[in-house]
Amino acid sequence: MVALARKVGIQPQNNWGSYLREIENELTDNLRKSGKLTAEEHFYAEAAAHIDHVKRAWRNPTMHVDRTYTSERAEEILKAVQSLMSHLTTKVSECLSVY
Repeated sequence: MVALARKVGIQPQNNWGSYLREIENELTDNLRKSGKLTAEEHFYAEAAAHIDHVKRAWRNPTMHVDRTYTSERAEEILKAVQSLMSHLTTKVSECLSVY
């Protein structure tokens, strides 16, 4: 999240929601100024959308103890997050050291 935000020009935030809001605001501002997103900005918008889905579907319910998972379901979630990280590493080199 930090590496993605850094690429978009966002300062450090306190939580996922703040990062995602700031990324969205920055991309929306860029869209208003130029009338369209660059290919790179489109990539970042897509990455932020994927992260938001992971956050809402799995991260929040797990971190706030609303839900537990079977080992099979946990493996499916792991594969989804691996797919997201693979996507990010194509343009966000800082993610390579984490992945």
